[in-house]
Amino acid sequence: QWHTFAVQHAAILEQIPRECGIEAAGATSTLPLEIGTRFPYLIDADTARRDDDRPTAQFHTVSDEYFESMRASLVMGRRFMASDTYTSAPVVIVNERLMNRHRDSGRPLLGRRLLTDVTTVGPRGRNLMVAFRAPRTILAAGPVPFEVVGVVEDVRNAPLGQSVEPTVYFSAKQFPYREMFLTVRATDSGTGVRAIRRAVNAITPATPIGSVRTWGERMAARTAEQRVLMTLLVVFGVAAGLLAA
Repeated sequence: QWHTFAVQHAAILEQIPRECGIEAAGATSTLPLEIGTRFPYLIDADTARRDDDRPTAQFHTVSDEYFESMRASLVMGRRFMASDTYTSAPVVIVNERLMNRHRDSGRPLLGRRLLTDVTTVGPRGRNLMVAFRAPRTILAAGPVPFEVVGVVEDVRNAPLGQSVEPTVYFSAKQFPYREMFLTVRATDSGTGVRAIRRAVNAITPATPIGSVRTWGERMAARTAEQRVLMTLLVVFGVAAGLLAA
């Protein structure tokens, strides 16, 4: 079932760029400005750490083209590739904030192993390579190693006013997620919305489409409270000035 989700998501993402005016199309389990689920992890040389002393990071599942759709530049290493599937070696990409957290270790993070022992499917789980090769075998306990193959610019994964958090990105081909948010960059919003609707209807016509919003609309919704407060402050400030005069 989880493999089916991965296939459907990949087919939709392959369909969207066929429309004229589409610059990039990706998908993610957690949209920017939202806080993803946090989990503990280890870097290979830190396996002696106690459970309560492990660092935590947000775990996100993303498609190959997600970073292009968000214009997040590659800092070092590589992005996810078509060859990163459940039958290949498990890999992850991290953001700059997580890389900087481990800079004091004296060793570059790229090429090292990131270990997680969370066991459910999705970004919180074991590599599907293990599950598909031994579907009837009880998986042994213990951390699962993922090679850090890339570092990308920070994508805001917290509300405005809060600091960006360390993040680990898993490939959607290795860790399919049931509910994925499409991130499409197009020449205009109408083109992007039409491309999304046509792709979803072509691949999974029975799947309902949730809300479709532009980045500007999301930012406006996120800053609505702050703008109301600012307007009130301005009004009271003007009133106070008039009374003083």
